[in-house]
Amino acid sequence: MRSGRPAPVRAAGIALGVLVVLAGSFTVGSASSSADSTSPALVLKPYSSVAPFARGYFADLWGVHLTPGATYTLTTNYGVFNGEGLTVPVGADVNGAFDEPFRLTADVPANVTAFTVTLSDSSGVVVSQSFAIAPPSTGPAIAAPCPGQSTGIGAYGLPIGTYTVTSPDATFSPSTVQASSDGYFATQMLTSDSLPLTYPVTLTSQSDPSESWTTIWRLPAPQVTITSVTWWSASATATCFGPGETVSLHPADTHATVPATVTATTSGTIAFSISLHPTAAPVQFSGVTMTGLSTGQTATTASLSVYGSQLHQGAAMLDDTPTMMLTSSSFGYALDVNSCNPLILKYASDGSSRDVWDLARSFALGNCRIIITAAGNVILYSDTNTVLWSTGTTGTSSGNYLAMGSNGVAYIITATGAVIWSSASGRLTPPLGARLLTGKTLRPGQHISNGNTQFGLLANGDIVVTRTGKTVWDAHTTGKGGVALTTRSDGDLVLANKYGHLVWTSGTGKSGSNNQIIVGANGDVAMYTVQNHRIWHTGTNI
Repeated sequence: MRSGRPAPVRAAGIALGVLVVLAGSFTVGSASSSADSTSPALVLKPYSSVAPFARGYFADLWGVHLTPGATYTLTTNYGVFNGEGLTVPVGADVNGAFDEPFRLTADVPANVTAFTVTLSDSSGVVVSQSFAIAPPSTGPAIAAPCPGQSTGIGAYGLPIGTYTVTSPDATFSPSTVQASSDGYFATQMLTSDSLPLTYPVTLTSQSDPSESWTTIWRLPAPQVTITSVTWWSASATATCFGPGETVSLHPADTHATVPATVTATTSGTIAFSISLHPTAAPVQFSGVTMTGLSTGQTATTASLSVYGSQLHQGAAMLDDTPTMMLTSSSFGYALDVNSCNPLILKYASDGSSRDVWDLARSFALGNCRIIITAAGNVILYSDTNTVLWSTGTTGTSSGNYLAMGSNGVAYIITATGAVIWSSASGRLTPPLGARLLTGKTLRPGQHISNGNTQFGLLANGDIVVTRTGKTVWDAHTTGKGGVALTTRSDGDLVLANKYGHLVWTSGTGKSGSNNQIIVGANGDVAMYTVQNHRIWHTGTNI
């Protein structure tokens, strides 16, 4: 048994020849017979899975059911054994078998359809086997490049010689090719922009023009790719439709809209936009199916995430997680949590954005989340479950939800559809009244209000609560020169004169940062911590 077999021939990128498996027959001595389990036989095992055996191919030639240890001679009319020639000695092993590398050379003439291998010993022919040679064949239609594209092509199984490659719909570089000793050639094919659905590629022998093989090529299935995605739209590009072909577009459902039809360029490419429509909850849009009205070719985009415009109880918005942003149902606002700061972003058509509302606070934290409690309150929690901020809507409705409006305003809406909280003009508009946030100041003549109840600083320096113009509470600070009523960062509400000296305080200092004064819908004016605890009030509730 010999070793050191040659490497198998490489596979063709795109073959012009299609190979067919043909059965071999053999003769034992001078008489033809069928193989049985004990008769000496020759078996050809091609290295390549492509069959049948063709010019330039490699294989193992097995001999079986021979005399163990006997010496034989292999002879063939075409091909070489182990690179040594048409004849080679072999020896059977202890099992009465041998394995000899074999290659069918490409010098086999085009009109030869089989080759013969004969095994002989000192007494004469032991077995003679005929094996079919696969001719170049037109075969079925196979995949090809898109219009206007270049690709390398090659063919196997050809007799050695010079050939011309032609097509009415492509050019070749070079167009004259040489089939080498392995029966292979390679060239570059450039298809025309006006490539039809199917087209021929012909290979003709220059030495004998009657030797000609044609393969029918076919446009490959179109490919469509999502090239960009925003919260409200996506862009897609498709290739390999027919040049100038009209293509219909069919969205999988109502979560997106697209043009009814688009027209391919002369090279079969298409670019189109997909408008996404955020709904109450995030959904997965299954994509857009494209159908060529001339070729019948189809392609479908990948699925797309359509973001939700509402946050309901049981759900959460996570810090710095774009897929959990609330987006307006139409372009272009989104409510996000960025570094623990809720903010509303306004998007431009180029994808850029800017803040139009936020808490104007820096918590310098991460991994925060916004949830809606069963009692209807929207709360911003830190990663350690510390309440950083809330809307103060506890007890208003068990069915509250947070919604991002298309006007750039976020709302809390009850189960009955009533709006009880909103963000507007870069500041909070509380559901239960107006707010005086930490660091904010009321000057003489200024006030915050909710309905017919007002809380403010009069020109005479008195802090008052009025209802329909009537004073229902005051701090008795008239004449003390107070000119600035401020919610301080230590949690205290203070009144200072023009020199900065305090003339009145709520006594809530050191109660925590980010306290706020709320004028409630019930007429009471109260100070709340970020945990929504009331720590001071005027007692003026109706």
